[in-house]
Formats: sequence, structure tokens, C-alpha cells
Amino acid sequence: MIPSKTAEVVSHTLIVMGRRLAWTRLLALTLAFALSSPVRAGGELDVESLRRAVDRYIEPYLATGNFSGSILIARDGRVLYKAAYGLANREHDVANTPGTVYHLASVSRIFTCAAILVLEQQGKLRVEDPVARHLKDYPRGDEITLHHLLTGASGIPNINSLDDYDLWSRFPQTPATLVEKFRNLPPEFEPGERSVHSNSNYALLALVIETVSGKSYGDFLRDELFSPLGMSRTGHDGDPARLIPDRASGYAPVGRAGLENAPTLDWSVKTGNGSLYSTVEDLYRFDRALDQGTPLKPDAVKRALTDHIDHNGYGWFVRERFGTREVHINGRSPGFGSYWGKSLGHGVTVIVLGNIYNGQPTTIGRDLIAMVLGEQYQSPRFTAAKLGAKALADLVGIYQFGPDYYVPNRRLTLHEQDGDLFTEWGWLMPAGEGAFIDRLYGGEVEFRRDDTGRVIEMLYDGFVGKKVP
Repeated sequence: MIPSKTAEVVSHTLIVMGRRLAWTRLLALTLAFALSSPVRAGGELDVESLRRAVDRYIEPYLATGNFSGSILIARDGRVLYKAAYGLANREHDVANTPGTVYHLASVSRIFTCAAILVLEQQGKLRVEDPVARHLKDYPRGDEITLHHLLTGASGIPNINSLDDYDLWSRFPQTPATLVEKFRNLPPEFEPGERSVHSNSNYALLALVIETVSGKSYGDFLRDELFSPLGMSRTGHDGDPARLIPDRASGYAPVGRAGLENAPTLDWSVKTGNGSLYSTVEDLYRFDRALDQGTPLKPDAVKRALTDHIDHNGYGWFVRERFGTREVHINGRSPGFGSYWGKSLGHGVTVIVLGNIYNGQPTTIGRDLIAMVLGEQYQSPRFTAAKLGAKALADLVGIYQFGPDYYVPNRRLTLHEQDGDLFTEWGWLMPAGEGAFIDRLYGGEVEFRRDDTGRVIEMLYDGFVGKKVP
């Protein structure tokens, strides 16, 4: 099992730095993009062909235990396909549906940012405000602005990186108790210097929301965002005793294709950055509201979807793709993975929510946008082949990566267990001769040998890790 702190810290390092996917180098791992595109000559979309193509695309993920969840695809205000796959509860054999409730992980940040913008519209704050205007005793609060927090540019260390995070994440927290965990830590960089993922930014924003509004974080979001839009299946999971109808159970990868119950945590520990739950249908209600200028006015939406620093908007990541601006937010927390993407110039929205602790919803979501647009996409080909004892023995060991790696100068130790390979980050699935895919993050792994056949390097998404003798 992957410790929750380690997995989440690495996960968001991957998100912020961007995965250097070497698809052209790894054709042996993949199926070529669909030749029977659902987009007809002239650019017309065949919706029935799209639905069949989506189901075919998802099938390898289902067959190998790498996706279970719900998807929604829409274009220009019309839902093209809404579907669910796999099980919401494996012990009771309960199927997922489009109405299944999932934890959103970092997709929750969109609503924290929206709440700040609502408070600005109400005249109760400005995003340019220093934190000290609302939390008078916060250290360096006169230097850090709400804008810095919204864009991840505050320099405040990530609360998830604290040594005892895994211990107290199992107990109830509030924004105030969370902020106490990091308020006196030295900054990692000067505010506004760059953007680095840190959940501390959003815990601090949650405390600002409570202080300025006079309501709890969950109540404010319910009253100002969820209830007005009819998002009745969406909320803040701040009380572990409360029953949430139709909530999916969360699972974690184990071995090449197996699953186990995800690590336990009290979701209040993620208040502000990952404590919300919802459905694909409710998220689409908010998606439509963004396009229609309510409850956020068009200017507020525009600022939220603007690249302010290092491809960061307010909660959203902002990049160019397929000739237009594409914004997305993805997340991963114990038991769940999520993705919400919008191709702005093409009017396409894709939402993928899953109840397996991995990064596949992001890969799936990006590929589904490409599918709708008739662009190239590729689907991993996972194999069931087992390696022999000699092949395993050649690969196990310690690999040293350089300063350009996702986690600079990281050492990864490759182990073997019952014929499968795994690192501290997750299990590796065979994906063709000499190639693997990291089940947790979706990273693509290959190995290089010298002239004698001895393994000397691991390539992880193209980054080189040298095997330590």
C-alpha cells in the first residue's frame, strides 16, 4: 500500500511540473489512435460512434483494474455521453452509476477559489488583499496576498509534506487547526516568485472564507454555490459520522491488477483543497454555470481561467492544446481520482470521477477531449504476461534520478513480490517487451542495458535514473 502522504506529495509534483509523456517513443506500449474516428468528414460528430469508441477505449482500463467510475462528455451545452463503469462497492457488488458520489480530491480547489471570488463580488474582500487584512496574526501576512494563495505562489510549505501528516490526518480537523500546522514554517520562496503545489494555500483560503463570511467552509459553499445551482449531491465531508447516500467506496491498486481498500483518513484534513464530494452530473451543473456567468460574473470566470503564473489560474491549470486554451483540474486522494477539463475554444467539457487511487482519470479525460475533436489519442495496452525470475532479478535495485526529475535527485528502489515489480510510488504493469506502466501515476517505464545485457538505467517518462551498483 502507498502511504497517503508520499503518494499525494509525489502526485501533485507530477501535476505541477507536467508529465513528459513520451508517447511517440513508446508505440510498443500503445494502441494507435482510433482509425474509426467518431468525427465524420467535414467535422460532424457522430454521437453513437463516439459512445461506442468511448466504451472500447475504457475496456482495457476495466479489464486490468485501472479504472472504475463515471464519465460525462458535453459539447456546446449538450451532454453527448454519460456513463458509469465498474463497482461503487466491491464487497457488496454495487455498480457505479452517473449519479454515484465520489470524493473530488484536488478538484475541490475549484470551489474554494469560486468561494473567494463570490466574497469579492459581495464586496467583503479583494483577491489583491494581503492575508493580514483578514487574518491579522498570520506570519508574513502582509507580504502574502489572496492572489498568491489562489495561484500557489505563496511560498508556504505543503502541509502534506509534514512528517506526522499520516498520523493526524486520521483525526478531525478545522481550517484553524490545519493552519496551525504550518503557520510558523519558514517559506520555501518569496511570494510571487513561482508557483509550487501546496495544499497549505487552500487550507489558508478556507480559513479566510470562514473568517470573512462568518460561516463554516462547508456551509458557505452550500449556501452560495451548491444550493443555488441545484447541486444537491455535492458537499463538504467534514463529519465522518454523517451518511452520504450513494457514496462510492475508495480502493487502491495492489499488484498488477488487484485492488484493496484505500488508506483511511478523516476528510476534514483536506478542507479547502480536497474535502468535497460530488457527481459528474452536479459538476456539469457548475460547468454550465461558469459558461452562463452565474454565480460568478463573466469577469470573475475570466480571471479564474487566466494563466497568471506557471500555467496556474485560480484552481485551474491553463495551457494551449488543439489550437485553443484548455483548462483542467485533476486530483488524487486515497481511494479516488478525478479530472475536469474544458477545451474553451471548442466548447468541450469532459468530467471523469473514479474510485481507484490512481491517475488514470487524467489520462482518460485528456484522451476523451481528443476523441471528441477527432484528434489523435492513444490507449495503453496492458499485458497479463509475468516475468521470469531471471528477468525480475535483473531489474530490481536502486535507481538514482537527477535534479530535473519530478522529485529532484530522487532515488527509487525497485522491488519484486510474487512475480510483480513495485517501487515506493506504486506497482508496475507489464506493457510490452521490456516496458511497464506505473499503476498509481500512469508513468511509463523502460530499462536500458549495456553491451553485456546488464540493466544500467531506468527511464521514467523519459527521465533517466542510473542503477546504483
